[in-house]
Amino acid sequence: MAIRFDKEVWNKLLHRTKATAAGAAEAARTGAAIVSQKAEETLACAKLRGSIRELKEEIDSQLRSAGELVYATHKGNPSDSDALQAILERVDALNRDLDDAQRELKILKGVLFCDACGAENAATNVYCQECGQPLSRM
Repeated sequence: MAIRFDKEVWNKLLHRTKATAAGAAEAARTGAAIVSQKAEETLACAKLRGSIRELKEEIDSQLRSAGELVYATHKGNPSDSDALQAILERVDALNRDLDDAQRELKILKGVLFCDACGAENAATNVYCQECGQPLSRM
């Protein structure tokens, strides 16, 4: 029994094979782009978590120093009020940095903040749950 070569059938098969390969290549490119984006987001979240941890540790350290100065004053060894003021101002600055880092982490995780009132909203919200203003999606 001889196998008959049908050029039209082979051309259709070749065309379908090329189309399937092109579709698979596009799906692979899209998948790779998504994986790359998610990896970048994961890395950014990890870096922010590290920064948040460091800020909290520095705040604790500064508060311990302030507490030591206050306690020394209590024990009759007055401390320099300018030194205490400097420590407390440093703690205020660190707390602002901590708030900013925590907000940025929430944004990376999909939380939306209302431009009008600043309230946190779920990523699925279209309008602010606090003031009703439309939420922007940058």
